[in-house]
Amino acid sequence: MGRAAILWLYSCMRIVDSTQIDAEQWDFLVDRTPDASMFSYFWYLNAVAENWCAVIGDNYKFGIALPYTVRLGQKILYTPIFVSYLELLGDSTGSDAQIAALIRGKFNVIEFCCLQDLLGEPSAYVVCQDVDSELLHIGSQLKRMLKKAEKHGFQVVESDDSSSVFEIIRSELQDKFTGITSKSLNRLENAFQLGEKSGKQTVLRLENASGELLGGIITIESSGRLVYVKGATRSYARENGGMFLLIKAAIERARQKKKRFDFGGSRIPGVRNFNGHFGGKDFTLHYYVENRAPFWFNWTRTIHHAWFKSDKYTTTS
Repeated sequence: MGRAAILWLYSCMRIVDSTQIDAEQWDFLVDRTPDASMFSYFWYLNAVAENWCAVIGDNYKFGIALPYTVRLGQKILYTPIFVSYLELLGDSTGSDAQIAALIRGKFNVIEFCCLQDLLGEPSAYVVCQDVDSELLHIGSQLKRMLKKAEKHGFQVVESDDSSSVFEIIRSELQDKFTGITSKSLNRLENAFQLGEKSGKQTVLRLENASGELLGGIITIESSGRLVYVKGATRSYARENGGMFLLIKAAIERARQKKKRFDFGGSRIPGVRNFNGHFGGKDFTLHYYVENRAPFWFNWTRTIHHAWFKSDKYTTTS
């Protein structure tokens, strides 16, 4: 590519702060990207990311969201909790090297998952799981748990109201997993409140025969996927097939809408095993770690980690 062409390309591509992004055009970019997930929607990122900006090219022809946190004055590109990965949207053909250069010029510290191999060879590979909803696999374990749920009279009811289900999610998950704290759950609650307004969110309630709420899951759909964001059930319901019944109902809903069902992914063996009961298949994400921050930043960060024993702000869902 000649110098004139490179200069022209850079003039059509820029990093834009979220406050300056046209939300309607951005979400339209997400919707017209085949098989895109919901993690890039404007309203969702506004809720779950501490801060974010985006590379936008050629008047919203392509783009990628860039969530970031700020520590000791350094902007750190990261994957927010309740976001499995970021992805290139639209048609960026021939522009990937320039996108990578813009990202590296903006962030000295990079710790994020990307669907594409945007920054070259990744530091590690991470897996998520999805399932072709037309090929729902019902194995022996799933059959047993569904029979348990049927025996106990559990039923799945669709709803638009996330508040009651979210309270069970909060009580079951808070402080039990790395990164799932009161603050992060408040962000997720805000995302669900916005999701109700978007028309892209569905709540599946688990009820007993008397209509008592036992748990539920919340899903958000995009043009290509229906993503399981988060859910929980009371222990009694969980032990008797309640979550199996909920996920099966969500996969069937994805099939009706001709979308892939995305589990959101997890590196926890037990969760991946659960997803496998439905025929969940791994797909690869690229995890990038780069650090060009000043020496004093890394030194201070090391001391901080020694005190607090963990670095929660880089946790992915």
